[in-house]
Amino acid sequence: MPPWRPCATSSECRRPYGGGVSALMADSGVQEARERVEAVETGLDLELRGRLKSFQDRWGGD
Repeated sequence: MPPWRPCATSSECRRPYGGGVSALMADSGVQEARERVEAVETGLDLELRGRLKSFQDRWGGD
């Protein structure tokens, strides 16, 4: 049964690898993608903080 197949019943979703979210999140490809997304988010966060800092310095914000 592919891990991405929707659950037919709520009890099927609770079974390991029964198509539930936990089965999908356990997939190594999903974990790798999640790590890549988190790394990009961190980079964007740092970039936006840097831009905000220069704006705050210019206009006297906190």
